Amino acid sequence: MIGSVAVIAYLASMPHTVDVSAYSSVADVVEKSCEKFRKLPAFECMGTSMSYDDVDRLSQDFAS
Repeated sequence: MIGSVAVIAYLASMPHTVDVSAYSSVADVVEKSCEKFRKLPAFECMGTSMSYDDVDRLSQDFAS
């Protein structure tokens, strides 16, 4: 971004690496995340949030 600075901060409990052997695909990452964090917000933007449950349901609807 020109004229802006992006600041990324991680929680102390968040690992800085990902064990890629734990997942078979990007879809697998999304599915496992939706199962594990179902009621937590997955995205927040402009005062609106979407839970992992919403992401799971909407992606299933889109795929069918």
